[in-house]
Amino acid sequence: MTTGAIQICMFSNLFPPIVSGSSTFTWELSKRLAAEGHKITVVTARIDGTTAYEEKDGISVHRLSAVHLPRLSLAHNFKWLTFTYMPQNLRRIDALFRKTPFDIIHQQNHVFDTILSSARFSTKYDLPLVLTVHTWAQHPNPLFDRILTVLDGIARRVVFEKAGAVVSPDPVVQKYVRVRHRIMDSPVIPYGIEASPSDEKHVSDLKKSFHVGDEKIILSLGHVHGLRDRLDLIGAMPYVLQQFPSTRLIIVGEVQIQQPLELVKKLALEKSIVFAGPMPHSQIPSLFALSALEAHTFNGPYPGPGIASMEAMAAGLPVVTGEIDAEYDFSHFRNWENVVMVPKQRPRAMAEAIIRLLSDDDLRHRIGVNAKRLMADRFSWDAVAEAYVDLYRRAIELRQRVQG
Repeated sequence: MTTGAIQICMFSNLFPPIVSGSSTFTWELSKRLAAEGHKITVVTARIDGTTAYEEKDGISVHRLSAVHLPRLSLAHNFKWLTFTYMPQNLRRIDALFRKTPFDIIHQQNHVFDTILSSARFSTKYDLPLVLTVHTWAQHPNPLFDRILTVLDGIARRVVFEKAGAVVSPDPVVQKYVRVRHRIMDSPVIPYGIEASPSDEKHVSDLKKSFHVGDEKIILSLGHVHGLRDRLDLIGAMPYVLQQFPSTRLIIVGEVQIQQPLELVKKLALEKSIVFAGPMPHSQIPSLFALSALEAHTFNGPYPGPGIASMEAMAAGLPVVTGEIDAEYDFSHFRNWENVVMVPKQRPRAMAEAIIRLLSDDDLRHRIGVNAKRLMADRFSWDAVAEAYVDLYRRAIELRQRVQG
């Protein structure tokens, strides 16, 4: 297998300061690879307040001029929907590729338009292309879901069929890749999860800003949209408040739909539930330190904890999440041992789990300790970065053999 530093070009519409799971993943993976001596260039969309080019932590970041699209119901009212596939950007990327001897292209996310550029320049410069599938296009509205399925088919022809490797972060995405795109050998490389230390002063400042003292805090971390609407969690709060009247629920993330706000008002829970909006990722550890547990489920077919919940687990926080179907190999998540799983869209079941956790400090502590151990053993960034480097080298060698 080839050795030495690899020149990697990462394409992703989402990158810090945008706060999202795939944005954080792209940033963290790039940092880890750069720290190991590999050469990392990120091509991403430019948003307000950012420069066209910057270097940070050994990473070269090229931000493309972008049309900021309006929030669309079809796209779950996502705030950072951008379009970058424009002639001036293509000329800029082409100049970058002529100047830089890239070994491989790594596309993050297939549901944004940078797939058009990564696939184009993979073909033009005969470079291996790796695709990491973070999620897939789906919608609870049947008409919108049908439209997204058609767009997904276009993505298959644009990027899936050209990729030398398609990576799934978990068995659920792997099944989607196999069934929808007929790729049977998609390797599973999980997200790297790492706990950062909290800041005591920041914890104190958060208490003041949220007007909380010694009451129990339920944290729910992640953008609020159709697939993660928090309706079951909000619906659980009246039952929780009957047992623990001073409990507060803090929901952190961009609110992209109105139903959760309307349900809070309908249930008269304005004093008990705070929509904190998005927060910088650097502040999340202090939120964990402030909270007794983290909770939310996903609608649709996606089960179990996502990145946000697993970050809470890495910090030693017990997490309440959705049940995982037995068809998926998530045996490392054990109910009431290192995570708590409840039926989705069942507020009463969510409430019963939260009440049990809040009633038993020892149980909360034990689940949190086990969760932290699981994240350290199975989801370390060192292991994730090593797996990607091995994948890059195999893809590069395969391309070299094909080229003769």
